[in-house]
Amino acid sequence: MTPRVVARFLAAAVVAAGLTACTTGTARPAVPLTDATPGFNDVLVGAWSSTTDDAAHIEGTIPVNPPPELPKPSGWSFFLRTRCVGDGTVSMRVSGKTRRFVQPYESKCIGKWIIEWMHFPPGTATGPYDPGPFSLTIDRSAGVTSWDVEAYAQRTGNVYPNPSASPT
Repeated sequence: MTPRVVARFLAAAVVAAGLTACTTGTARPAVPLTDATPGFNDVLVGAWSSTTDDAAHIEGTIPVNPPPELPKPSGWSFFLRTRCVGDGTVSMRVSGKTRRFVQPYESKCIGKWIIEWMHFPPGTATGPYDPGPFSLTIDRSAGVTSWDVEAYAQRTGNVYPNPSASPT
C-alpha cells in the first residue's frame, strides 16, 4: 500500500470511530441544570397537578386566584410553568374570550420545572386588554407518571412605580 492509501484508510477509520462514539455513547440531554423559578414579582394564580387532578384531560380557567387590581396602564401578563416525569409530554392550550386567541404549547418531560414562554394575552399594546379569565386545557400522554402546571401573573407596564433619580 502506498502512503496515500494508508493515510486515507486511517482517516476513514478515525471518522468511523468518531461516528460510533457519537451514536453509542451516553448522550448528554439538553435539559436545564437547575429548576426554573418564577421572578419575585410573579404572582401564582393557579396550579394543577397529577396529585389533585390525575385525569389525562383537564379543563380549567386562569386565573383561579385573581391577582390584585393594578392602576392603568399597568396590567397583568400570564405565563405557565410546567414539570413532568415519565416518557412523554404534557400539552396545554390557553384561549381568551375577548381577544379570541388560542395558544398551544407542548412540554417534554425532563423532571425539572420549565417556564413556558407563552405569555398571554397577546398584543395588549396594540388592542384591547383581555383581563381573562382564560380557558386552559391540559392533556398528558400515556407515558407521563406525574405532572404539575402552574400559572403566574407578571406585572406589565410601570414595573418600577417609584423610580429613583439617575446617578448621572
